[in-house]
Amino acid sequence: MTEFERELVKSFNSYFERKGVRAIAYRRKQHRFSSQFIDILVDSIKPDYYIAIENKSISTAKGAKKLYFSQHFSDNQVSRINRFIEKSGRKGYLAVELKQGRGVTHAEPS
Repeated sequence: MTEFERELVKSFNSYFERKGVRAIAYRRKQHRFSSQFIDILVDSIKPDYYIAIENKSISTAKGAKKLYFSQHFSDNQVSRINRFIEKSGRKGYLAVELKQGRGVTHAEPS
């Protein structure tokens, strides 16, 4: 699990707890030789929170400025994700992390 995925799951669960929403976000354990349909799942009896989230990290240090489906997804990944969303009845979302590369620091206002 990437740090981005971990923080996203943590944020969803923190929100659910604060707002008293009966829902849970989690990341299924990834196994080396099995395909994973989606990165993060959220289970809830409320349809608005019954979702599936695919995460993509893009490094702007390598010159990337846009998300290209042909570059950032494998040929059949989008089809697998769509089939999973259709069969599970979840709403699908894409979360994109823009990484600025190593050594990039952000100055905080003093």
